[in-house]
Formats: sequence, C-alpha cells, structure tokens
Amino acid sequence: MKTKVIPYRDIQETMDLIKIQIADSLKYSKQWIEAYNIKSVSELFYELQDQTTFKHDPKGTELLQSMQTLFSNNYWGVAGSGDCDCFVISVTACCINLNFNTEIVLAGRSPDKPVHIYNLVENIPFDLTERNLGDERFYKYTQILPVNASRIKRIKPKTQLNKILRART
Repeated sequence: MKTKVIPYRDIQETMDLIKIQIADSLKYSKQWIEAYNIKSVSELFYELQDQTTFKHDPKGTELLQSMQTLFSNNYWGVAGSGDCDCFVISVTACCINLNFNTEIVLAGRSPDKPVHIYNLVENIPFDLTERNLGDERFYKYTQILPVNASRIKRIKPKTQLNKILRART
C-alpha cells in the first residue's frame, strides 16, 4: 500500500490503522519467514532484530509502516528503520503466519497515553527495542490487547483505510 500521511487523531484510530497494516503485511511476512527459514520464537526475534533499526517517528507524525514498506520502500530510505509500532506490525504479521500466539502490549506512564508498544509472543515479551528476547522495561501502566488472527486475515486494507479516511471528513 502506498504511504499515506494523515494527522494523529487518537489511540483507537491508531490501533485500527495498525490492524490494517498487519493485514497488508501478511503476504510479505509469509515470504520473509520462508526466505529466512523461521521456525521458532527466538529465530523470529533475533532475525528481525538483526534487520531492524529503531528510528523515532518524524515530528508530529505517527508513522505506521507495513512490513514490506519497512524493509523494501522505507520512509527513511534505510531498510528496517522504524519505531516500536512499525516493529509490532511486522512481528504480529509473522506470528499470524507462524501460528504463534501473540498479543499487543500498550505501555505508558498514564492509562490513556501509551508511549510504547510491543508484543507478547507465546507469553514471552517480544520487544525489538530491547537487546534480548524476554527483556521488558517497566511501565506504570500496561494494557494487553489480544490479536484476533482470523479477523485480521479478513481485513481488506485499502477498503478499511478508505473507510477511516471518509469518517474523518
């Protein structure tokens, strides 16, 4: 999907957009998994960690990159450069294809303003901004969101994105 820049509205809309990007990443992530012969949670973590670099979003923008954009047509012009939500999109798409149980964790200093997002994969903290699989920073507030793989697989990314954009007008 072509990169679209839209102003931040709220966390609910951002989570809806993340689901769209996960759905849009499923085909690419399946090919990526096969190319790197990923079979385990640890293989997935360390291969993704080797191929990603944390880069803050542009000022005033919530950049949500699909996996194929993150690795092939990156906003920054450097394959694998993104922030925690870009990483969650890729991890979640891979986990859906690998049939790994995954959840998304919103974390922050207050209940209504998350500052970080990462995955739990098979109940193991899976945060590509950390050095090791299982490492997890402390946050005063966390919210664990289940991932409904069958629902994500049914999302038609362009249709859903257009629906969100129409609702803004």
